[in-house]
Formats: sequence, structure tokens, C-alpha cells
Amino acid sequence: MASVVASEEVVSHHLGQPRTIPHRRASVELTAGSVGSPDPPGHTLEMNMAQNMGTTDRAVRIVVAAVAALGAGWAGFGTAGGIVLLAIAAVLLVTGASGFCPLYVPFHLSTRRHGAAGRSW
Repeated sequence: MASVVASEEVVSHHLGQPRTIPHRRASVELTAGSVGSPDPPGHTLEMNMAQNMGTTDRAVRIVVAAVAALGAGWAGFGTAGGIVLLAIAAVLLVTGASGFCPLYVPFHLSTRRHGAAGRSW
């Protein structure tokens, strides 16, 4: 079972040792024995994803997600255009809320100011 945690400070018990994850990090934990977990049962994997989106980028994505959802309603939720707009709205909402865009990673992009210590949404 996968769980996503985004907080100022998270304490994890990795290999029996407590470990603190720095603030402004998103963490995905896979419990051993779950689908996609290569580890034996009882072992917890942790994958950290540093936030790579700035406040303006996040706000714009959330506003565009709301507009896309409204457009989907206008076009009809069951139509092809409505479904595409709902999918776009969902992706923009998730990336805007989490502060992490997976498409920025391969290009080493970040819209977040270096050294910014703002609060998470």
C-alpha cells in the first residue's frame, strides 16, 4: 500500500533506525509485500521527492485546474473534450498541491527559489 506524506517534518523508521526527513519534501512509502515492492515483508522503502515548483507556479496550476474543470462541465463531463479537460485539471491540481512536477526532473528544472523556506500548502 502506498502512502504520500507532505509535511514540515516526518520521522521514519527505516531499517529500525528513526530518521527525520527535511521539511519541504514529499515522501512516498511502499510497504514491503505490496505491489511493486522488491523487498521482503516487514521492510519499508522510502522515496523522497524534493519540491521543484515555486509559489507562483503552484498557484497558476491550481487556477488553471479550476478553469479546466469548469470547462469540462460546460463541454459535458461525458464528452471526449470534457474527459480530457478533467484529466488535465486532475494532473494540474495534484502537481500544484504537492509542489512536485515529475516532468521537471529529467530536465533539471525548478521554479522554486533557492533557499526559499516558505510553508507548504
